[in-house]
Amino acid sequence: DIDEKLQKDRAKHIQEELWKVRARTYILIVSFMVHAAPVMTIVFLYEFAMMFSYLGLARLVCMFIVYMHHTGVISGRLPLNPARLQVLYIWYYGSFAMLLLGGIFHRDSDAKERSMQAFNDGGRLLMAVVIMHKPTALPAQLAISAAEIVVYWFHHNDVADTAAFAGVQLVFAIANVGVTVTLEYWVTSHISALLDAESMVGSFRRMLRGVCDGEVLLKEDMSICENAECIKQPAWYGHGSALGTSRRLLFDGIMVQLKEKFEFENFVIYSELDLHA
Repeated sequence: DIDEKLQKDRAKHIQEELWKVRARTYILIVSFMVHAAPVMTIVFLYEFAMMFSYLGLARLVCMFIVYMHHTGVISGRLPLNPARLQVLYIWYYGSFAMLLLGGIFHRDSDAKERSMQAFNDGGRLLMAVVIMHKPTALPAQLAISAAEIVVYWFHHNDVADTAAFAGVQLVFAIANVGVTVTLEYWVTSHISALLDAESMVGSFRRMLRGVCDGEVLLKEDMSICENAECIKQPAWYGHGSALGTSRRLLFDGIMVQLKEKFEFENFVIYSELDLHA
């Protein structure tokens, strides 16, 4: 079926554009945070030297690999394609879980515990915004919440408090997934609208080429931009004659009527957004 094939091609095109947006978002956030990873690596190295643990070693290794990935992306040695982005998403979520578990022995005061909890919540929300990928976000956020619950149980060892904390973590995980789903839906809708506008504007331009002797450049109010001698009259008024003032006004009137009927102002706006994207 032709319609079904067109729908599949359209959905594929939207997904391709969505992955491009994800890649640009990833590069943007990495360019701001590329220097934070080595600082955290040094901190984890110090904590590992002060207190040996296999979880601390795993946390140190994960943070070092994250730093290497960041530098590889910034330098261009690691091109971002959908497969690599998915691997990076899984790796970063997994590294964050190891970050939580690796710091299980470093919450020896209430102040440090509160600061670490604020850092964890902020980091999870940031990943929910940057990593707009539903299949990764749902299991990863739940796994991180499970790691949070384990750490909380280790320090408090109270069933009632841990159960209440688990409920809060479940709600927070679902909220973060909701942020990811909402952003992905918004970006997908925006891409779809731009593709629709591009298709309609392209169809309108092809129609103009069919009814006019030459190309015309229009303003937002659908009037001709300049009174150029090379612009000919519409084909239904005859080929080869210069576009006089009266016929020019008539042509402008036709364009205004088309604008009112099909709301071409929206098409122009979408086209400008597409050009500046």
